[in-house]
Amino acid sequence: MFDERTHFYCSFELRLEGEQGWFEAISVIRDWLSHKLQHWSATANLDGDWFIIGDEQPHYFGHHSIDVAATAQSNDESQLWSLAYQHDDASWHYRKWKTEISLSKQKSQLRFTLRLSHFVSGDWVGEEPSLPTHTIPGVVISFVKAGKALSGGIPLQTKPIAVKSDQASLFRLFLESDQRELPIVLISKNADGDTLVKPRVLARALASIAFVCEVHDAEADYALSQVLPQNFRTFGGAVRLYLPGVNIAKPSDSFRHRYFRFDDRGHETGSVEALIVRAALRRVALQQDRSLVAVREVRLRNLLSLARAKDDVSTLVSALQEEVIRHEKVEDEQFNEYCGVLAKLESCEGELREANDELRQTEFQIVELKRALQAKSETVLEESPFRIFKSKLEAKEIQLPIICIRSKQDPSYLEAIAEVLELNSEDLQEVFEEEIREHSSKLISNLIAAHSGKVLLYAHHHLKYFGPDDKKNFQQFFAGAKVRDSVTRFLQWIG
Repeated sequence: MFDERTHFYCSFELRLEGEQGWFEAISVIRDWLSHKLQHWSATANLDGDWFIIGDEQPHYFGHHSIDVAATAQSNDESQLWSLAYQHDDASWHYRKWKTEISLSKQKSQLRFTLRLSHFVSGDWVGEEPSLPTHTIPGVVISFVKAGKALSGGIPLQTKPIAVKSDQASLFRLFLESDQRELPIVLISKNADGDTLVKPRVLARALASIAFVCEVHDAEADYALSQVLPQNFRTFGGAVRLYLPGVNIAKPSDSFRHRYFRFDDRGHETGSVEALIVRAALRRVALQQDRSLVAVREVRLRNLLSLARAKDDVSTLVSALQEEVIRHEKVEDEQFNEYCGVLAKLESCEGELREANDELRQTEFQIVELKRALQAKSETVLEESPFRIFKSKLEAKEIQLPIICIRSKQDPSYLEAIAEVLELNSEDLQEVFEEEIREHSSKLISNLIAAHSGKVLLYAHHHLKYFGPDDKKNFQQFFAGAKVRDSVTRFLQWIG
């Protein structure tokens, strides 16, 4: 896999004790996966022993895979359980989601760690869609809502914590606590009681990665002003992100803790919330290297424990060789995937070159066609009946007004003709071919009699003028012709 990106990360203590608490934590994770694999409930067998004690190979269910490894409880009561769950994105199957969960027990303390990441499949070549929006896995929400998730001994919340006037001193102690691992988001209110962000929405988005606190009222705001220096205060509807390790005795430390003013119109509610969420995620993700124990690492620890128990170097070497072979197989698969991507890229580059050659050839043909069209246009313009007709108008060889006969199927060219011939609209009158066909020669005779034989036939950019002496030709042109043939007859006649 390439370009794997962390989407969400959290690590917290679990308020569960003893062996029963260990199995209860695994049960919560299993219930969450059962919902994910509801279409595979008949074959998933998540109630099997393999989900508790681990297995040597991943289990596959369609486009879903689950890999579990666990260590046995040791003499110092330490224990590890790790899971890797991978599946396709629901809207774009080339994106793969990977959820890694580890449970670690050291004596009586139980810790839950989760990393949610995504990557694009190696067989995709092209532009990727936008990154997914921030989400929290349901298993995390389950622990937090049940009151089982703790950070520094303080329960995590999906709702904002109200800071009241009698809790101002406690809030300062909370800010300065060395045991605090997560950021604190403090939301104040302006004089009208309005906030820059939505406290409940932000608290839900930051569940397990930050504490969201809300100043309860004006009295609480005043109480906080009495226990916090000016540089570390949050008031007037502002929102502030307090990172761990606040040093109130050092004024310059206040610059580490991002501050959003209520009257800063450059930030909208959604953008401020997104900035705070990303900042909190970055802070928590710094701890992932030491908190998350991967499935592969758990298996390796099992091999080492087995070799030590037998006090046999050859067993240890054999176990390590098996693990190396397993890693080499994974690396070979990744290398083959990488080679496949390169091959597709090379194929796409070849197709792109061919397409560019065809494009250049097409562009050259277009240029040649434009040149030929320009030359033809110049020739047609010189021989244009418009030019000849206009010269006759200027010589007063043609009398006005003129009848313009055209087809109803064509757009109206009357205004264009008038503009080209520099005539007024009343100098030209329209008659349609269909009307001529319906009234036959009677209309033709009336037209010629009424307009002294001054008739202009216009069709498909061709002109023909029928003068007083052209009555016979005019009647012959339309006599017996179907409407659809009139233009063809006309073009042949003037040809």
